[in-house]
Parts: sequence; C-alpha cells; structure tokens
Amino acid sequence: MIELKEKIKTLEDEAAKLKRLLAEYPDIKQDFDRWETVRLYTSLINPQTDEVDIHHTCGCCEDAYLLARPYKEVDGENIYSDPARFTIGEGIPSYDGIGEKEHDGWEEQMKGANIPDKVIEKVRKFFEDNKARYFYELEDLED
Repeated sequence: MIELKEKIKTLEDEAAKLKRLLAEYPDIKQDFDRWETVRLYTSLINPQTDEVDIHHTCGCCEDAYLLARPYKEVDGENIYSDPARFTIGEGIPSYDGIGEKEHDGWEEQMKGANIPDKVIEKVRKFFEDNKARYFYELEDLED
C-alpha cells in the first residue's frame, strides 16, 4: 500500500509542476523521440534559452543526423525551444574520416526562431571542437 501512495504522490507532484508550467507557458507541448523520451517545448522560452543539448539521432550509425536542442531549466525541468530540435549536421563515417559535418543554414534557422547568440555560440564551439576531417584530405597533405 505504501508503494501505491508513493506513486500517487509522485504523479500528483508531476501534475502540479505541469500545471505551473502550463500557466507560465500556455503554448507548451510535448515532443517524443524514437526512444520515447518526453521533452516539453514552447516558443515562449526561445529567447530565454541558455543551454543546448547536442546529440546524434542514433548511437550506432556513425553518419546519423546531429541535433541541437536549445533549452532553459525551469522548476527542475528542461524546457526546450520551439522547434524542439534543429538538424545542424551529421557524423562522418569512420571509413571516410572523423568529426562532424556541419549543415548549411542551421545558424539562420536558430536566429529565425529567436534563439540567443550565446546558445548559437555553443553550437559553433561544438563544431570547432569536432571539425570534419576526411581521409582523402589528409592523404593530399602527405604528398
């Protein structure tokens, strides 16, 4: 019986938090990825975002798309921008090289969604730290 009471308490706390967030962000929605991870997102948070999650859409595919998810922590919950994800690049397969291939236009898309420059700078830094380097380019340097 105690376990059920704890579960009810947890659900009530979660519902109360969601009600507070809905009052502050009336357009808040849920986003689900392929692993059914739930993320809350709203366009009202866009200019307030101060962090960004950067990850691939797949952990086993080396050339998977690379996503950026700007967010701000509110009441212990990461609230993501709308759109909840920006496709910013893709991985370089190990048979081809190393690093991340940057897609054209991601920065303009983020600016168009009112994402702050400090978040865009974090994405730029990620690409600087993970530059795409192709083996055919390295071979040309050895000649």
